[in-house]
Amino acid sequence: MPSSVSKVIIRISLQGKGEADAEVFRHLSPVTLGELLRNLPLQSRVSRYLDQFIYVTSNVVAGVEKARSSFKRGDVAFLAANGGVCFFLKDSIVARPMNPLGRMLSGIDLLERAEAGDVIRLESI
Repeated sequence: MPSSVSKVIIRISLQGKGEADAEVFRHLSPVTLGELLRNLPLQSRVSRYLDQFIYVTSNVVAGVEKARSSFKRGDVAFLAANGGVCFFLKDSIVARPMNPLGRMLSGIDLLERAEAGDVIRLESI
C-alpha cells in the first residue's frame, strides 16, 4: 500500500496490543492534514468519548475545515477544539463538527479494545 501525494498511510500502534493502518486524504482537509503530517510521529494516551470514538490529543493547531457532524464506523477525523485525532468505532452524529481526514484500512477491532490511558503512536509509513 504505497502512499502518494494525495493519500498517506498512517500506522497506529497501540503499545503492547498491536497495530492498525488508516489512509488519510489531502483533499478532505488539506491544511489540517498538512499540519498533522508535520507533527508526526505523535505519541500520547488514548481517550474515549462514550462508545462512539477514541481519540488522541496532539499539538496540532488547525481551524475548522470542511467540517461535518456525521461519521461512519472506521472514519478518521480531527477535532479542532482540542487538536484530537479521532477514530470512530461506530456510526455517529457528533455535536461539534470535525474535519474529515480518512478511513481505517485495518485494525478497527484493535481500536475497539483500546482503553483510556493506553499509549498510542501515530506515524506515516
